[in-house]
Amino acid sequence: MLAYNLVSWILIFCDLVLSAPTTLDSTAKGSSAQLTTDETRVDFNKIYEPSPPVTSHCFLTIRYFDELLQEYRLHTITIALYGSITPKTFGNFDKLAKGIVVPVGDSIPPKRVKVKYEGNSINKIIPGKSMLTGDVLYGIAKFSTLGPAWEEENFVLRHDRPGRVVMANEGTLGTLNSKFYIETSPEAQPEFDEKTVVFGQVINGLQELINISKNTKLDSESKPVNPMNIEHIIMAPLILGNIKDKQVTYLDRVGRYRKGELELGERLADLDTNVLSKEFIPLTDEQSALRAKQRGQAQSTSQLKELLVVISVIIFIVLTLNKYKREIFGKKVVSMRKY
Repeated sequence: MLAYNLVSWILIFCDLVLSAPTTLDSTAKGSSAQLTTDETRVDFNKIYEPSPPVTSHCFLTIRYFDELLQEYRLHTITIALYGSITPKTFGNFDKLAKGIVVPVGDSIPPKRVKVKYEGNSINKIIPGKSMLTGDVLYGIAKFSTLGPAWEEENFVLRHDRPGRVVMANEGTLGTLNSKFYIETSPEAQPEFDEKTVVFGQVINGLQELINISKNTKLDSESKPVNPMNIEHIIMAPLILGNIKDKQVTYLDRVGRYRKGELELGERLADLDTNVLSKEFIPLTDEQSALRAKQRGQAQSTSQLKELLVVISVIIFIVLTLNKYKREIFGKKVVSMRKY
């Protein structure tokens, strides 16, 4: 037990303390993610009506080809999800973000595959409008945890701000599946109110995402010429206490805001903790050098982590042999004494 606990704590230390990102991100100087223009600039100080309680955060990393740097890069956004307002929609998204195993095909026994958002392509980009993804069985069938097609549960949340995360239908109501899109217009898109379900909001990395969508080269079908996909997706549920009380408070604030109490509103800047997104500050040469140093440190940390894992295995073996040495070597010792 001592050996097991010791090794466990070493491995936990490696994961929590020594883990560090080792991939180039989208904040590099001169990248298309940093190319903000008046046409793409988001007003992070504009006042919007209050948001519902956030039940989960989703950390979604997109792999894209940077047309300016001529290389593939990663960009991570944080999405606030509103499971208390759209529980059915959230449940479907949450399961597909984590991945579920389903039977596919007509063979007996059927082939079982893991269906998930991770790895999905960005299928369509409408510059200044939206970015579509989430077709988990692309080219095979429409799929969701609620069936191949299901009804919109409500239209409580409006398309009143950039960065809305929305379920995509097939052109008519009642045809939802797994596909979703992110609104990349810097302005509201009220023409979609009462037509598609908003269930989340990009709260971090929004400006860069809009820049990327605007500067991505597309083919005649609005699909990225260079493959673009969801590289990683991680769900982080939040502990909210009494969600019903928070829901009542939210509905009260929304009602009062719509009656004219605008001081109850919120800004995207209040939700976004990414300074680069709010201030649109390009990296200086010093910052670029610092990032290069951080990448070197990350590589060293990764090597140290590997070394600690090896050491932990050796410790485990030594402690185990020490604990069970009588059982392992006992008969052999007695046999030597006998002769």
